[in-house]
Amino acid sequence: MPSNHLFFYFNDDLKISEHWVVNGTNYGKTSEAWLSNMDRHKKDHADFSQHLWQSRGRKMVGILAFVLYGLC
Repeated sequence: MPSNHLFFYFNDDLKISEHWVVNGTNYGKTSEAWLSNMDRHKKDHADFSQHLWQSRGRKMVGILAFVLYGLC
């Protein structure tokens, strides 16, 4: 989730006309659902990772781990 004040760092390029705070509850629910789905399909991800390792090498698997699990 972006920082509450992220866009204020770009005052030279953006003009903020309105600003409000979102508590992040929906973001948290979405993240939990995404993680639960990833856990349910862990074998599929492992099979895909193995395929990438064999066809593209270690670099691609590292990128996949970062995208899927945020491990790198």
